Amino acid sequence: MSRPTNASLDGLETPDGRYLIVRARLWRATNPHLTIEERARWTAELMAARRAVHAARRHDDAEATCDARRRVDRAKRALGERGPVWWTDGAPDYNRRLVRNTPYREWFNRVQRFADAILMLLATRSAGASICPSDAARHEMAGGWRNHLEEVRQAGRQLARQQAIVITQRGRVLDPDGPAKGPIRYARP
Repeated sequence: MSRPTNASLDGLETPDGRYLIVRARLWRATNPHLTIEERARWTAELMAARRAVHAARRHDDAEATCDARRRVDRAKRALGERGPVWWTDGAPDYNRRLVRNTPYREWFNRVQRFADAILMLLATRSAGASICPSDAARHEMAGGWRNHLEEVRQAGRQLARQQAIVITQRGRVLDPDGPAKGPIRYARP
């Protein structure tokens, strides 16, 4: 029997950087080899095209909706989110597949368990108390927990991005995407 999950991992990136997870489904990430300028230009075009789709649908204009959707598709292909894959190692594309039906399943299940453990351990602590990432690792992995600390950190960063927790170091709140050297702790916001 599976445990109920409390933590949302929407927006979590797979370890290889190829996909983002939204509602337990893989969505191909933007090609990291694009220049900053290319990425900004195509992202701006994608947002403009999505607004055009919305406007055309609001006015019930089928032809304009079709044109705007073609613009969305062109921008997503330029960003590498559709069309041929941007990686070169021959790995298959799992775009739009449920994580549970892909090789990322075990990794995702562990990160989900660690995220749930972080929230559960913090809920059992008094206000203002914090936990160490190793507490969640030990809670979920009796032996070999050190091998999973990066997955605990991934879970912690994702929870912090969603403002479900804060990451602290020496009493200061850290940016979940910023560098952190040395010991960190997780606390309730």
